Amino acid sequence: KIVGSGGRVVNYVLPAPGGRLSRADGSHCYVFGGAMETLLLVGVDGSVSNLLQSSGITAVAGDGRCTFVAVGNTVYFLDSGSGPIPVLMAHKPIVDLVLGSSNCVFYVTGDGVGCMTKPGSAWMFLPQKTLSIDCRADRLLLLTADREVFLIDSVTGFSALVDQAVKSSDHIREKQ
Repeated sequence: KIVGSGGRVVNYVLPAPGGRLSRADGSHCYVFGGAMETLLLVGVDGSVSNLLQSSGITAVAGDGRCTFVAVGNTVYFLDSGSGPIPVLMAHKPIVDLVLGSSNCVFYVTGDGVGCMTKPGSAWMFLPQKTLSIDCRADRLLLLTADREVFLIDSVTGFSALVDQAVKSSDHIREKQ
């Protein structure tokens, strides 16, 4: 059930077992994964949009208009006017994505946590197994396999940091 403002309830049954949810904007969420071979955008008003046909979707982040989708070790960008555009090829499969508020897409692989600011600019900044990630109000929250919690209080400067790290050979970079 999806409960909207004013207590309006919309019943929505996942079309296949093992599906996952990811936040989009204030009135939509993404439904994907498991046995599903589609990426859906579901609204609190009951609307359902099929955004992508693909098996193996492992993570989704976006705002409902611009969407990033992970399939295996590749992240694709979707917007309303084009098909999927590959924007990142990681060393290992991507298991989670979150959208930062400053043009950053944070991703989790078996190697750790990285940040992509644009195609060609991605940096694995925390080479540590990570269980959970979330970003809200310009704050990034990470839970590592060692049960450490990291709170990065502002991700505003991450774009410049990633761009600088990509230029440096001293940092772990993802393939582009």
